[in-house]
Amino acid sequence: MLEKYDEIVLKPRYGYGGRGISKTDNLSDIESVDEEEYIIQKLVTTEGMPSFDVGGYHDLRIVLINDEMVNAYIREPSEGFRSNVDQGGSLNYVDISSVPHEVKEIVREVDRKIEVDKPRLYSVDFMINDNQEPKIMELNSKPAVYCFKPVKQAEIEKPLIEELFKQMKHYLDDF
Repeated sequence: MLEKYDEIVLKPRYGYGGRGISKTDNLSDIESVDEEEYIIQKLVTTEGMPSFDVGGYHDLRIVLINDEMVNAYIREPSEGFRSNVDQGGSLNYVDISSVPHEVKEIVREVDRKIEVDKPRLYSVDFMINDNQEPKIMELNSKPAVYCFKPVKQAEIEKPLIEELFKQMKHYLDDF
């Protein structure tokens, strides 16, 4: 990867909350990395998302319950490149209708590939690169629901939690 790209990102395969994620441009930093324990990605450079008044590093998370996009938010780092709220990043909800069409199309394509798994709650995390193209950073099988954190916005989170319980009940009733 470092032969092909100037800088890469190392992510623990089973991590959460941005813990253990680092970036490097130095081969000696990764010589001892266990490929079974880490995911190595190209570092996506970004000038942000001008349509959302976001400059620099960020991610756009789309949360799905089964095949429905139920929530979207942009996370920005307080410093560095990790935008996780657990790492001090900010969270700003955006209306699903304002999510770029290209992002929605990619989300639909991803969902078609995993639609046999029900019930499902997951997210697709994007960055918008320097050319304003969406790039998938990861799929998250346990996206945070901020019901007990300072970023809580009851009018947004409560319907999400209610829908999640409704869907779970529906599938448990059929079990």
